[in-house]
Amino acid sequence: MGVVVQGRSRKRLSMIFKKWILACIFVACAFVLLGSSEKRETLTRPQGKPEEECRIQNCHGLDIQCGLSQPMACTAMYQLGDFCRQFAECRMVEGKCHFISNDIFMQCKNCIQDCELNKAEINPFVCEVKCRKQFDPNFYQPSQKTTGMPGDQ
Repeated sequence: MGVVVQGRSRKRLSMIFKKWILACIFVACAFVLLGSSEKRETLTRPQGKPEEECRIQNCHGLDIQCGLSQPMACTAMYQLGDFCRQFAECRMVEGKCHFISNDIFMQCKNCIQDCELNKAEINPFVCEVKCRKQFDPNFYQPSQKTTGMPGDQ
Protein backbone atom coordinates (compact mmCIF):
# COMPACT_ATOMS: atom_id res chain seq x y z
CA MET A 1 0.00 0.00 0.00
CA GLY A 2 2.89 2.36 0.74
CA VAL A 3 4.12 2.04 -2.83
CA VAL A 4 0.70 2.99 -4.25
CA VAL A 5 0.51 6.16 -2.06
CA GLN A 6 3.96 7.26 -3.17
CA GLY A 7 2.99 6.76 -6.81
CA ARG A 8 -0.10 8.94 -6.41
CA SER A 9 1.95 11.67 -4.74
CA ARG A 10 4.44 11.65 -7.59
CA LYS A 11 1.64 11.81 -10.16
CA ARG A 12 0.05 14.69 -8.25
CA LEU A 13 3.38 16.57 -8.03
CA SER A 14 4.03 15.86 -11.69
CA MET A 15 0.60 17.27 -12.64
CA ILE A 16 1.12 20.40 -10.49
CA PHE A 17 4.55 20.89 -12.05
CA LYS A 18 3.11 20.55 -15.59
CA LYS A 19 0.32 23.07 -14.81
CA TRP A 20 2.91 25.47 -13.40
CA ILE A 21 5.04 25.14 -16.56
CA LEU A 22 1.95 25.74 -18.76
CA ALA A 23 1.02 28.81 -16.71
CA CYS A 24 4.56 30.20 -17.11
CA ILE A 25 4.44 29.59 -20.88
CA PHE A 26 1.05 31.34 -21.05
CA VAL A 27 2.34 34.38 -19.15
CA ALA A 28 5.47 34.53 -21.32
CA CYS A 29 3.34 34.42 -24.49
CA ALA A 30 1.11 37.16 -23.14
CA PHE A 31 4.17 39.39 -22.53
CA VAL A 32 5.46 38.68 -26.03
CA LEU A 33 2.11 39.42 -27.67
CA LEU A 34 1.35 42.53 -25.61
CA GLY A 35 4.87 43.84 -25.86
CA SER A 36 5.05 43.75 -29.66
CA SER A 37 7.09 46.40 -31.45
CA GLU A 38 3.97 48.34 -32.52
CA LYS A 39 2.83 48.76 -28.93
CA ARG A 40 6.31 49.54 -27.68
CA GLU A 41 6.72 52.42 -30.12
CA THR A 42 3.52 54.12 -28.98
CA LEU A 43 4.39 53.72 -25.33
CA THR A 44 7.93 55.09 -25.38
CA ARG A 45 8.54 58.69 -24.37
CA PRO A 46 9.86 61.06 -27.01
CA GLN A 47 13.60 61.59 -26.80
CA GLY A 48 15.42 64.91 -26.95
CA LYS A 49 14.42 68.44 -26.02
CA PRO A 50 10.79 69.54 -25.86
CA GLU A 51 9.76 71.61 -28.86
CA GLU A 52 11.09 75.12 -28.50
CA GLU A 53 8.48 77.81 -28.86
CA CYS A 54 8.70 81.57 -28.35
CA ARG A 55 6.40 82.31 -25.41
CA ILE A 56 5.84 84.41 -22.30
CA GLN A 57 8.14 83.19 -19.52
CA ASN A 58 6.89 84.98 -16.41
CA CYS A 59 3.54 84.18 -14.87
CA HIS A 60 2.16 87.47 -13.58
CA GLY A 61 2.39 91.20 -14.00
CA LEU A 62 2.82 93.59 -16.87
CA ASP A 63 6.59 93.26 -17.33
CA ILE A 64 6.39 90.65 -20.09
CA GLN A 65 9.47 88.47 -20.55
CA CYS A 66 9.72 86.23 -23.61
CA GLY A 67 11.91 83.17 -24.14
CA LEU A 68 12.22 79.71 -25.64
CA SER A 69 12.32 77.59 -22.50
CA GLN A 70 9.35 75.96 -20.85
CA PRO A 71 7.60 78.40 -18.50
CA MET A 72 8.15 77.75 -14.81
CA ALA A 73 5.29 76.54 -12.65
CA CYS A 74 2.90 79.40 -11.93
CA THR A 75 0.73 80.14 -8.92
CA ALA A 76 -3.01 80.42 -9.40
CA MET A 77 -3.11 83.68 -7.44
CA TYR A 78 -4.36 86.57 -9.58
CA GLN A 79 -2.25 89.72 -9.63
CA LEU A 80 -3.20 93.18 -10.75
CA GLY A 81 -2.82 93.48 -14.51
CA ASP A 82 -2.93 89.76 -15.29
CA PHE A 83 -6.02 90.50 -17.41
CA CYS A 84 -3.90 92.48 -19.89
CA ARG A 85 -1.49 89.60 -20.45
CA GLN A 86 -3.93 88.04 -22.93
CA PHE A 87 -3.05 90.91 -25.29
CA ALA A 88 0.73 90.40 -24.93
CA GLU A 89 2.59 88.64 -27.69
CA CYS A 90 5.99 86.98 -28.09
CA ARG A 91 7.39 86.24 -31.56
CA MET A 92 10.57 85.08 -33.22
CA VAL A 93 12.34 88.00 -34.90
CA GLU A 94 15.63 87.36 -36.70
CA GLY A 95 16.06 84.08 -34.85
CA LYS A 96 15.43 85.53 -31.36
CA CYS A 97 12.34 85.50 -29.17
CA HIS A 98 11.04 89.02 -28.46
CA PHE A 99 8.09 90.77 -26.84
CA ILE A 100 6.05 92.46 -29.57
CA SER A 101 4.37 95.63 -28.34
CA ASN A 102 0.87 96.35 -29.61
CA ASP A 103 -1.64 99.12 -29.01
CA ILE A 104 -4.24 97.15 -27.08
CA PHE A 105 -1.68 95.70 -24.64
CA MET A 106 -0.09 99.11 -24.06
CA GLN A 107 -3.48 100.81 -23.53
CA CYS A 108 -4.55 98.08 -21.10
CA LYS A 109 -1.20 98.30 -19.30
CA ASN A 110 -1.52 102.11 -19.00
CA CYS A 111 -5.04 101.76 -17.61
CA ILE A 112 -3.80 99.32 -14.93
CA GLN A 113 -0.82 101.55 -14.10
CA ASP A 114 -3.23 104.48 -13.63
CA CYS A 115 -5.17 102.28 -11.20
CA GLU A 116 -1.95 101.66 -9.24
CA LEU A 117 -1.18 105.39 -9.15
CA ASN A 118 -4.68 106.23 -7.87
CA LYS A 119 -4.81 103.53 -5.20
CA ALA A 120 -5.32 106.17 -2.48
CA GLU A 121 -8.63 107.10 -4.12
CA ILE A 122 -9.90 103.71 -5.27
CA ASN A 123 -8.96 100.07 -4.69
CA PRO A 124 -6.75 99.08 -7.67
CA PHE A 125 -8.70 95.85 -8.21
CA VAL A 126 -11.99 97.78 -8.35
CA CYS A 127 -10.36 100.19 -10.77
CA GLU A 128 -9.14 97.25 -12.84
CA VAL A 129 -12.76 96.26 -13.49
CA LYS A 130 -13.13 99.56 -15.37
CA CYS A 131 -10.14 98.57 -17.52
CA ARG A 132 -11.68 95.18 -18.15
CA LYS A 133 -14.94 96.79 -19.29
CA GLN A 134 -12.98 99.04 -21.64
CA PHE A 135 -10.98 96.23 -23.27
CA ASP A 136 -13.47 93.37 -23.04
CA PRO A 137 -17.05 94.59 -23.41
CA ASN A 138 -18.34 91.06 -22.79
CA PHE A 139 -16.63 90.89 -19.39
CA TYR A 140 -19.35 92.72 -17.49
CA GLN A 141 -22.95 92.32 -18.54
CA PRO A 142 -25.33 93.82 -15.95
CA SER A 143 -28.22 91.48 -15.27
CA GLN A 144 -31.62 92.64 -16.38
CA LYS A 145 -34.03 93.30 -13.56
CA THR A 146 -37.29 91.42 -13.79
CA THR A 147 -40.50 91.81 -11.87
CA GLY A 148 -41.39 88.16 -12.14
CA MET A 149 -44.42 89.05 -14.26
CA PRO A 150 -45.13 87.23 -17.53
CA GLY A 151 -43.50 88.99 -20.43
CA ASP A 152 -40.32 89.95 -18.48
CA GLN A 153 -37.23 88.70 -20.24
